[in-house]
Amino acid sequence: MYSRQKQTRATRQEVAGFPTDSEAVEILVQLIRHPDIGILQLAAEVSKPGKKIAPDMIRRFLDFHDLLKKTSATKR
Repeated sequence: MYSRQKQTRATRQEVAGFPTDSEAVEILVQLIRHPDIGILQLAAEVSKPGKKIAPDMIRRFLDFHDLLKKTSATKR
């Protein structure tokens, strides 16, 4: 049962273009630490070698959770 849930969650994240749970936590941590950070800077901060996180993915994630600021910090 657990493995099926894990598989479903992984597939849903890939299709929806959302970050994994650990990536989402890192995104939120960086936003708390640096509230004025821009999307491009945020993507650079949370990306790791071999696993790049696209700015569009972060934008979708923040918009989905109604966390996208309507300020200059979210400009491209």
